[in-house]
Amino acid sequence: MRYVSEFRDSELAAGLYRAIRREVVAGRNYRLMEFCGGHTHTIARYAITERLPANVHLIHGPGCPVCVLPAGRLAAGIALARRPEVVLCSYGDLMRVPANAGETLLGARAAGADVRMVYSSADALALARALPHKQVVFFALGFETTAPSTAVVVTEAQRQGI
Repeated sequence: MRYVSEFRDSELAAGLYRAIRREVVAGRNYRLMEFCGGHTHTIARYAITERLPANVHLIHGPGCPVCVLPAGRLAAGIALARRPEVVLCSYGDLMRVPANAGETLLGARAAGADVRMVYSSADALALARALPHKQVVFFALGFETTAPSTAVVVTEAQRQGI
């Protein structure tokens, strides 16, 4: 599957439902958690829960940080990125998420804001070291698994006086 249209193919979906029904063992309960808000919306939109066997239960998870990020917080990040003294760093999965009026970090970058994609909070710290005349802001978001590394980098930045 390489194209969006293939994900909306009703024949393909029907085949997947049949395959699931063949694999599901009667008398056994299955509990599957989707954690992404996008998954939850798709499940509801296409009535997937109603099409699954009765012993397959979907549990709606917390939503990933990108999906549950309030649009106002993202708009504040975009406004911050537009300040000439700021370099705003973010993970790549946030770059195309729309805020108010459909604005994105990628759009702000195209309009001249200094928005940079990083792979870790340590990348933002390295950038802050390299650009002492700029205010480097790491737009921290992520699962609880990213919080410790962000905390370590914040502590290290403080220790270094950055």
